[in-house]
Amino acid sequence: MKNKIVFTLMLMMVAGCGNSNPVKPSDSHDQYERLAREVFVETNKLRTDPGAYRKILEEITHRMSGNVYQPLDSKVGIETNEGASAVYEAADVLRKQKALRTLKWSAELAVLARAHVVDTGAKGLVSHESSTGSTFSERVESVIGRDKFSTVAENLSYGYSNGRDVVSQLFVDDGVPGRGHRDNLLKKELSHTGVACGYHSEYGHMCVAIYASR
Repeated sequence: MKNKIVFTLMLMMVAGCGNSNPVKPSDSHDQYERLAREVFVETNKLRTDPGAYRKILEEITHRMSGNVYQPLDSKVGIETNEGASAVYEAADVLRKQKALRTLKWSAELAVLARAHVVDTGAKGLVSHESSTGSTFSERVESVIGRDKFSTVAENLSYGYSNGRDVVSQLFVDDGVPGRGHRDNLLKKELSHTGVACGYHSEYGHMCVAIYASR
C-alpha cells in the first residue's frame, strides 16, 4: 500500500528581537554549519533522554526576568509571551515523556533546508513558502518521491544563535496555542532530519529543520 504523506509546518519567531548580532553571510559559513549540527545534537538529546532535557528546560527560568529571556549567546534580552509558565509546562511534558528513537542525519533533507535558508534569509522572509511562492510540499516533493519518506514536518526558528536555545525554545513553544513545534519534535514515527542555519536580514539568524519518517 502506498504510504500516505503527511505534512506539518511550524515557525517560531523571536518577538521583539529584530536584527540582533547578525553575522554577515561572507563570514558565517563555519558558524552556521556548527549551529546546524548543534540543533541536530540537541534534538536527539531531547528525544532520547527527555528526563535530562527537562532539567535543561528548568535552567531557562534562571535566565528569565519577568517575561524577558536572556539567550545563551546574546546580550539582547528576548521578551516572551507567557514567561516562565510555558517553560514549566514544557518541562512537565518531558517528565512524563518516554524516550524516542534517535533521528539519523539526512544530507538530502539538509540540502532542502539550506535552499530555504538561502532563498528566504537574505530577503527577510518568515514563511514556509519560498520567495517564489512554492509551498513546503512542493519544495520537498522530489526528495520525498526518491527517498520514500512519508511523514514530513518542518520547524523554522528565527533569532537564536545557539543550538540549545533553538531546540529548547521550539519545544517550549511560547505563544503558540497548539504547541505545534513541540509536537513535531516528539513525533515518534520520525526517523531522519536535516538542518540548515544561516543569516536572516530581519532576525539576524534562522534555522530550518526538516523531519521525516521512512
